[in-house]
Amino acid sequence: MTHLAAEELESLRVRLVARTDPRAVAALIRLRKDEFGLCVRCGEELEFAMLDAAPDLVLCTDCDEEARKARESSRHGICGMKQP
Repeated sequence: MTHLAAEELESLRVRLVARTDPRAVAALIRLRKDEFGLCVRCGEELEFAMLDAAPDLVLCTDCDEEARKARESSRHGICGMKQP
């Protein structure tokens, strides 16, 4: 049996994970770039408890709330009524 280099094993692991969960692959890439655990929007450090519960988390609580509000407001029309 041939022994694979560490890079090849890592590449294989990433491809296998990608088949099941693309968010996990994104987390692995952030980990490799030393960006794991940082909010992708503001760069603040994410709370460990939040990462422990959801390792694919990409936004801090504040940025997540801002994004949620932006999504909600984009679904409202000029008069403030929800659009279908």
